[in-house]
Amino acid sequence: MKKYLPKIFAFVPLVLIIASISYFIDPENKFNGEKYAKGVADILLDGKNAANTYNYDLRLLEKYYIGGLKTNPDRVILGASKEMLINGSFFKDSSRVINSCVNSATIEDVMAIYDMYIQKGLHPKKLVIGIDPYNFNEGSYKPLYGSVREYYFDMCSRLHINVNHGSEIKFRYGKYTDLFSPGYVQKSLLFLLSTGNSHSYYATDSTLNNSETKLVDGSITYGLTYRKNAQVDIDENARNYLPEFITHFKSPKDKLSQNLENQFEKFIDFAKGQGEDISILYLPYHPIVYSKMKMEPKFNTAFLCEKYLRTLSHSKHIHFYGSLDPSVFGLSSADFYDGLHLKKAGLMKVLEQER
Repeated sequence: MKKYLPKIFAFVPLVLIIASISYFIDPENKFNGEKYAKGVADILLDGKNAANTYNYDLRLLEKYYIGGLKTNPDRVILGASKEMLINGSFFKDSSRVINSCVNSATIEDVMAIYDMYIQKGLHPKKLVIGIDPYNFNEGSYKPLYGSVREYYFDMCSRLHINVNHGSEIKFRYGKYTDLFSPGYVQKSLLFLLSTGNSHSYYATDSTLNNSETKLVDGSITYGLTYRKNAQVDIDENARNYLPEFITHFKSPKDKLSQNLENQFEKFIDFAKGQGEDISILYLPYHPIVYSKMKMEPKFNTAFLCEKYLRTLSHSKHIHFYGSLDPSVFGLSSADFYDGLHLKKAGLMKVLEQER
């Protein structure tokens, strides 16, 4: 064993260099996420928009943003990236709308973020909950709620739900494996070369900028390139999205998760008990994506999810808006930015009744 020690120690400097590159460049803000998210939240709470934001933990942003709110919002939007454009301009009334959507949101995220409002003592009059068609597929998505898991656990406690804490070690320490990941160091070096390691965001009064911008109400506007994409590129983006999209549908093709259904139904009952006027939003997909969904049996749970949500909304006396089918609202390819994100005009067609 002793004769191998010098060889082992010879690799130590290389390992330290790899870890240092990953830690200090950190293209996904895995190791500096708290500071980054708090900085963006401080800008929003100061009444400004935050431009040039890059690849950060939106769940941590909600933690600091909601924690700093001083007044009760009239309407809160919960959901994923498809709902991030929604703000007060979408509604006919003059209500104060806060958008608390996060990327790749799950049922756990919805429960956690609503718990942040409850803990703060804020009770919006209306709650709009965006649901993705795979949100009730057990094990078909990567849970990202780890950074705000204490709020999810707190909500489960309020709902008398026994929750599995088996992922605690992974949530707490899993990111550190990326310090030694060749893939992450490669991503770090590419990020350094393309941006000069610029994670810099800045405060602005402008809502439309060259980069994606987080607005003071929590909603976003897309960067210039994304806003100006040619239709041929938008349609190609929709085609390219299909291989990624289908990975969310690994569950049995004709079965939703009863565990997630039970959690969501208890959550709805709790929110109604807080006096919430609740709407469920189930947004359509680009016509190219939708046509593939109709032909591919793996997407059956997407249609089951829509049926389940309609039935649930009826039984719970809450509102339901949306459909997977874009033609229901007269939407065409021109109403989308890509395979799943609607432009404002398209979103407003879906939200017409809510408005």
